[in-house]
Amino acid sequence: MKKILLFIFFILTTSLIFGQPCKLVKRGMTKLEVLKLVGNPTEIDTIPDMESKELRVVWQYGDVMQEGNQRVQFTGNVVDSDVIADGKKFEELIVLCQREQCSDEEVIKMIKQLNEASCK
Repeated sequence: MKKILLFIFFILTTSLIFGQPCKLVKRGMTKLEVLKLVGNPTEIDTIPDMESKELRVVWQYGDVMQEGNQRVQFTGNVVDSDVIADGKKFEELIVLCQREQCSDEEVIKMIKQLNEASCK
């Protein structure tokens, strides 16, 4: 019985300590602050930024191939944008916008709607 109670306590504590990145992580936070708030990422990717020629680091939380995975993007040691609350839907949105040539304003609006709908 004690083992079951300890297991339930562990699950509850973990879920309270490490919440969803979309609710806790803000622009300007450092990698260390993000680690303390939401724990280690499931996957780490690097992508080149064609405009600034800098390398961006993306921390993924959750299964990349499933809806609901969340992305935290860094330039250097600092979060440089809002958390993407659903990386899979974000990828689909980007492909759609590339095909239909969405304006920057439209993309920003769609990402905001995606984040509001996905970060619950």
